Amino acid sequence: MLFALLTVLIFAFVAFRYEVGCDWFGYAGHFEYTRYWDASYALEKREPAYWWLIVQLHAFGFEYPYLNVLMAIPFFLGLVALAKRQPDPLAFLVLAFPVLIINMPMSALRQSAAIGLICFALIAMQDRRLVRFVALVAAAALFHASAIVFLALGPFVKYRLTLASIALSAILVLPGAYFLLSDTVEFYADRYVNTGIDARGAIFRSAMLAMVGGYFLIALKRKYKERFPTDYNVALIGSWVMIGTLAILPFSSVISDRFGYYITPIQLMIMARLPYLVPRGPQGSLIAACPYLALGLVLLVWTANSSHFQQCYLPYQTWLSWKY
Repeated sequence: MLFALLTVLIFAFVAFRYEVGCDWFGYAGHFEYTRYWDASYALEKREPAYWWLIVQLHAFGFEYPYLNVLMAIPFFLGLVALAKRQPDPLAFLVLAFPVLIINMPMSALRQSAAIGLICFALIAMQDRRLVRFVALVAAAALFHASAIVFLALGPFVKYRLTLASIALSAILVLPGAYFLLSDTVEFYADRYVNTGIDARGAIFRSAMLAMVGGYFLIALKRKYKERFPTDYNVALIGSWVMIGTLAILPFSSVISDRFGYYITPIQLMIMARLPYLVPRGPQGSLIAACPYLALGLVLLVWTANSSHFQQCYLPYQTWLSWKY
């Protein structure tokens, strides 16, 4: 009951905000200059699902704030579905709020919708449903083209992470991935590599991802495999990818940060399960509490000292006539 209530409250907090979020006015601009588009033109654009959705809102006479509501739906559906796969769904949701929820569906509409679909893809990966996994990744890429990189994980839906499966992945996936991703990589490289555009706080978010991934590989891997065998492959691959985000950071903090958000649901999955993986006693309790303490500290410092937060999120207001 508490999980359902908190989900509804957070969804309303995110979806019905008004002039809140760093990209509010950017997406409002999208909405205005597409006012006279038709559906066929929208489908020709990069990330066509997003543009088609805006065209449909225009066609039915809805204004921009409704776009935030519609784009929040796939994010929360995916996040909640993945949360329900955890032994403690409420812990997963609480841990998602300080970084993933505030930074994605409250600012980055397209990527947040893609992340929701990637959450469903991770569930398909847990269930070893390859066709479903591929279809969900492709659907996510219709909202944010960067999601297509998850196709590289396709071979691991059926096979464990071994040297043989990595080699198979390279043989089967890399040629097709290069064909599919060449335009996307070129687009993001031109936009974010050596351009002076940086993601504020990316180094801290990437460091947190790498710390959780490293801790999993060093201390949790064996116990996790015993306790949660169905999810083990996802957590193992995700941990290596979390560490890998640090390798991208020197080239582009934006690309590292954007990709890191896709992996954050796996980070949350590992952190929410710490109480079931660490030894009982004071030391284990402290380890299990660390994610809450760390994320709480991040949220406190960010909200108190960041001009970025002050400009983007305050004052919080909503078109449902609430104001804080």
